[in-house]
Amino acid sequence: MKIIFFLSLGFCLAIPWSKGSTFLVTSSTDTGPNTLRQAILNADATVGRDTIEISAMLDTILLSSHTDTLHRNHLWFDDTLVLFGNGIVLTTQDTGRFFQNEAYAWMFDVIFLGGTSSLSGNGGAFWANRSITFTHCIFIQNSAPSRGGAVVASTNGAITPLDTSDIVFINCSFDSNHSGITGGALWVRLCKARLEGCSFLQNTSDGTAPNIYLDQGEITLAGLVAFDSAPQIVHGFRGTVILAEAFEVPLGTEFIIE
Repeated sequence: MKIIFFLSLGFCLAIPWSKGSTFLVTSSTDTGPNTLRQAILNADATVGRDTIEISAMLDTILLSSHTDTLHRNHLWFDDTLVLFGNGIVLTTQDTGRFFQNEAYAWMFDVIFLGGTSSLSGNGGAFWANRSITFTHCIFIQNSAPSRGGAVVASTNGAITPLDTSDIVFINCSFDSNHSGITGGALWVRLCKARLEGCSFLQNTSDGTAPNIYLDQGEITLAGLVAFDSAPQIVHGFRGTVILAEAFEVPLGTEFIIE
């Protein structure tokens, strides 16, 4: 096990690349004009770093339609994307996660509620295949039969790790997520993750790691990351845990890296 303590000089969120188009979501239905699904299709078809903003007048978007022969209802995007959720609740009627990204992304103020992965068994709400930053997002009651009840960050067997800017969570909350094997909230594989000012409450796993499982990667915990009574914050295999400034280790905390 390797645990490193250091003082951080601060973390800055930078959004590079030239700006593309902006798409406004005003419909809470699953498909059709002005929906989130259509906005993502439009953004993917537009060159540049596109922005999607969900109207603050919307409360909930229910993703319910299947989009291919695999009965997969989650949203894919492979062009650089910024999403402003304005507190929107994303939920799903059918079995499926919400997103999988194949390009750089930034997500602000989104609530992921009740996502369930049934195809791969991993990542109940989100599968991160490229660098992504979540800010003020909430992951609640998501589940996966295998790994990462809320989020999976993995290279999926690629030769190189997830891009060096990695996966970042800033002031996010993981509450009551569940996995069947490991990583009740988060599973990080062969990449780097940073959690700053996040909270983990009542996440569970039938196997190991009710909160975070680290598989040959690196996790930085910073800015008073809060955990509930579950002592095992990180369980993993051949990984590194970095405890940055203002991170407090509660009495009885366990970091288990085999």
